Amino acid sequence: GYSIAAASLGVKHRLVRNFQVEYGASAGRIPPEFPTLSYIFHYTYGIEYTLQGRPQGVMQIGEWSLDKRHYFGALPPKQLAPPP
Repeated sequence: GYSIAAASLGVKHRLVRNFQVEYGASAGRIPPEFPTLSYIFHYTYGIEYTLQGRPQGVMQIGEWSLDKRHYFGALPPKQLAPPP
């Protein structure tokens, strides 16, 4: 429905590459230029690392962790510790 209505009204869309990215610990690393590459960082899965910077195994909580499941009912801190 939306596509047909937008086209019939002449609504133009702009494709923004890397608008949303999703890096998980299994990606190996988050590129240092990440903040300038994307608008939205979407994370479905937790990002779990050891303090040595190695990704944790599947379904393991790391010593450094970014997982939305840790913040049910509360906001994450404004200043998160940087990843190792």
